[in-house]
Amino acid sequence: MRSFLFTLCVVVAGMLATTAVAQTQRVYSTSTDGYLNVREQPLGGAFVVDVLFTGGQGAKFLGKQGNWYKVEHDGQVGYVVARYATIATSKPGVKPYAGKLHYVVVQSFGNLDGAKRAAESMPDHLLSPVYRAVDKEGEVKYRICTGCFRTQAKAQDHQRELKELGLESWIWTTTGFAECVYRPESLYDGAIAIAPLVPYD
Repeated sequence: MRSFLFTLCVVVAGMLATTAVAQTQRVYSTSTDGYLNVREQPLGGAFVVDVLFTGGQGAKFLGKQGNWYKVEHDGQVGYVVARYATIATSKPGVKPYAGKLHYVVVQSFGNLDGAKRAAESMPDHLLSPVYRAVDKEGEVKYRICTGCFRTQAKAQDHQRELKELGLESWIWTTTGFAECVYRPESLYDGAIAIAPLVPYD
């Protein structure tokens, strides 16, 4: 009887340890593009519900399905291509994307609450996340951006499109990705735009 109880305790302890390890495993992007799409289904053409930035905090690992990892990130459950990701219990030493990116800003605020309200009231086709920035004077600003581009020329094209819609904008150039601090929930309700913004070539 004593031997049975000992064996049972060892099995239960092993199961608990395995569960604890599984809960701490996270999936991190290793994509050299700087981000990895999180898709609604484990299919190449499936709707993109989120992104994991290379060098970012990663997503909770929920399992593997074929060549895909099932993950949870900021409340969104989806799939990432396994060959562009790694599973680890702590953030690996992957260098984040350090290229120039050009964000097209339509509004800037001194506080996050004002930026949130404005972001939620944007037209459906312009639903936009809010990014945190520090200006030259050291003040924190919260910016609503409707596009992110690898080249300034493409950002200027987007500006012209916005002007035709009656929206003024300006270009904010960053090294690597800007910090996304708020994403309107409606971005997940079938909108074409995704958040955080990923760069267009």
